[in-house]
Amino acid sequence: MAIACQVVGTSNVTLLSGSAASEKAVIGFSFCNYDTVAHKVTVWLVPNGGSAGNSNLLLKEVDIAATDTFFWDSIKVILGDGESLIALADGSVSSVVSWYQI
Repeated sequence: MAIACQVVGTSNVTLLSGSAASEKAVIGFSFCNYDTVAHKVTVWLVPNGGSAGNSNLLLKEVDIAATDTFFWDSIKVILGDGESLIALADGSVSSVVSWYQI
């Protein structure tokens, strides 16, 4: 198992991408709000050649209280060539994606 860590802010951030040489099986992710105020996080599952939008929205504006963590361990998805997991927040939160290379 591997992890990918990113700080997510007010611009879209690619959390993890697949490639032709390295498909990735996502098995969970978390967002930790280390701020003193609540923040909202949005996540997209974007296909190859696509962009983040309503047609590939995975989570929309999930509220994360100050100093709290949102964890989703029931997601099971394979990122193929050019497919990405992308996130955006209304402030700074840290993210961790757990995945396997397949």
